[in-house]
Amino acid sequence: MSIHNPGQPGPLSPLLPNGGLSAMRAGPPAQVLPPGLTGGPDPISLLRALRRRWAVALFGGLLLGTLAAAATWLLMPPARYRATAILSVRSNSPRVLPNSSPADGNVDFRTYQRTQEMLIRTRRVAESALHDLENGNGGVQLPTLLGVSDPVDWLQNSVEIEFVGEILKISLSGDRPEDLAALVNAVKDAYLRDVANKETLARRGRQELLKQVAEGYKQRLKSYREKLKSLAETAGTNDRKTLTMRHQLEIGRQDLVNRELLTLGSQISRAKAEIAVRQTRLRAMRNQADRGESAAVADLERRIERDSRVLEYRDRIGRLRDAMNRAAQASRSANDPAIAQYRSQLKSQLAGLESYRKGLRQDALEKYRLQVAGGDEVELAGLRRQLEVLREYEKILKDEADRVAVQTRQTGRSTADLETIQDEIRYVDEAAQRVTSQVEELEVELKAPSRVTPFEDAVPPRTRSQKQRIGATTMAGAGSFFMVVLGVSLLEFRTRRIKRVEEVVHGLGMSLVGTVSVFPSPSRSRPGLPADPRGDWRKKIFLESVDATRMMLLHRARCDSLRVVMITSATSGEGKTSLTCHLGGSLARAVARTLIIDCDLRRPSVHRVFDEPAEPGLCEVLRGELTIDAVIRPCPLEGLFIIPSGWCDERALQAISQGGLRTVLDWLRDQFDFILVDSAPVLPVADSLRISQDVDAVLFSILSEVSRSPQVYAAQQRLAMLGVRILGAVVSGADSGALGYDQRYTLLTKS
Repeated sequence: MSIHNPGQPGPLSPLLPNGGLSAMRAGPPAQVLPPGLTGGPDPISLLRALRRRWAVALFGGLLLGTLAAAATWLLMPPARYRATAILSVRSNSPRVLPNSSPADGNVDFRTYQRTQEMLIRTRRVAESALHDLENGNGGVQLPTLLGVSDPVDWLQNSVEIEFVGEILKISLSGDRPEDLAALVNAVKDAYLRDVANKETLARRGRQELLKQVAEGYKQRLKSYREKLKSLAETAGTNDRKTLTMRHQLEIGRQDLVNRELLTLGSQISRAKAEIAVRQTRLRAMRNQADRGESAAVADLERRIERDSRVLEYRDRIGRLRDAMNRAAQASRSANDPAIAQYRSQLKSQLAGLESYRKGLRQDALEKYRLQVAGGDEVELAGLRRQLEVLREYEKILKDEADRVAVQTRQTGRSTADLETIQDEIRYVDEAAQRVTSQVEELEVELKAPSRVTPFEDAVPPRTRSQKQRIGATTMAGAGSFFMVVLGVSLLEFRTRRIKRVEEVVHGLGMSLVGTVSVFPSPSRSRPGLPADPRGDWRKKIFLESVDATRMMLLHRARCDSLRVVMITSATSGEGKTSLTCHLGGSLARAVARTLIIDCDLRRPSVHRVFDEPAEPGLCEVLRGELTIDAVIRPCPLEGLFIIPSGWCDERALQAISQGGLRTVLDWLRDQFDFILVDSAPVLPVADSLRISQDVDAVLFSILSEVSRSPQVYAAQQRLAMLGVRILGAVVSGADSGALGYDQRYTLLTKS
């Protein structure tokens, strides 16, 4: 079959279907980057990145670390003398009693160490140490301090404190050994005197304070006991239960008196009501008696005049009048004593007569009234006497109730006061016992040894200390080494090389068509042929992985009617040609006629895999120099054919842009069951973008440890913007164990 001449005008294949060119000019919509491109570095990812470049990191780190260590050693100032005094610091305060509380409370040892470090560096200790040195040297300052403007500040900043377990080291570095030893010993002595030994003084001060508190508790206890004694004398007892029982009895008695008062009040009210009724009845009867009393009075006067005593009074009165008249006639004066005596007797008799008449009259009227009123008057008088008795009894009960109430309140108050005082006595007594116990405990603990004791004085050093220089050199070397290692890890992480299948599926969001194990060596020798049973088991696993990928590809092809699939990659060196050749051999064994077209026109390599010449090939067909039949070459594997790339020039590339490859593929669809197109990488050149318009779908080849996530994502986005159908990716070169392949399931043959 011939094809049109690329030099003649022909139909151009549109680059962007359905108005894609205008959409491309407008710019793609904003997209969210996948997780594989946005995640930050973490320890696991940095270690994986370092695993790929461990040799570079190791040798670079060693080189830079060695140079940094050497430079630090040379640039560091010369070593100086170092004087050290050693003190013993116990992790716990020494105690005499096993169960006594520590003098410094529950402070942990590390906090105590930091506190002592700060106290040694205080200005007070430095001033005390320098003062001791000046007094010991007769006021002469040490040569080391002559050039120092502020010796106290210099000593504070220069002294070095180090804790090693329970050992405290006080050190000082300089150029004069004797001065260093003197300064260190002075600082040590000042610390012991002004700080460490202060703990003992603090214990004594605490003991004195506790003694004062205990004495105060004793005074309070004495006062409370005196109050309790006075209250017991008043109440008659100091027993709380007895007072409580007495109080309850008095409350019961008060309740009985109150109930008696209520009953008595009811009786008084009833008596008053009966008296009122009787009085009303008597008034009615008396009104009736008054109407007949006038007739009774006239009869009464007649009976009174006939009374014997009245007649006797009248007779005596008559005789006295006669005698007084005779005496008046016989006497010459009206004031005669005899006349006055008769007159007095007459007056007395008249008064007696009138009184007797009145009594008779009242008795008679009373009898009359009694006859009229009957027994009501007697009952009324009895009721009045009963009312007077009840009122008197009520007064007595009220006085008793008031007395009982007062006594109940006093007993209740005494009970409450007694309980309060007894509680206070118990609390104060317990507190006094605790304080007294602590005083006695401190008295014993004051005999315990000090927590900080001197172990070794500083002596003038004879050799210079290289510790600081060695430490700085080690830090510089180690720091440089780890900086290089970290830098290599970060740089390698930023490349985001694909290592695992999860980075393709979850990190880039691509579908996984298959996974191919590590390519056998040599990987390009006779692809697609069955493995030698006596060969390496790795080749068998490799072929198993290729066949599994073939099954996934055929499944997608049957579901979506795909026959022409382009295999490409983001950049070169990602195993696309090897994948194409081995996948083509596997397809030939499964679907009979399979064709591989080498469309990587600029750097063809399919012909090398099959040991075929590169020319003539596809480019000659595109230029119209040969027919397609002339360039199709069979392979040793039955059913597998290839079309080499041929000699590429501008005319061949222009023919692809003008749709020449589509015409070729349309003719080949009727001749082969499946066609694989090995194209150029997507990012370096635009050839794959043109070819992708003429195939049914695109399959990405990703090589572990080589392919990079940003480049794969960029290539995928370019094809997606052109509307190309992307089946997914095949990850090559991954670990077989991670893929699930097992050598125990390879075919076994008889030897």
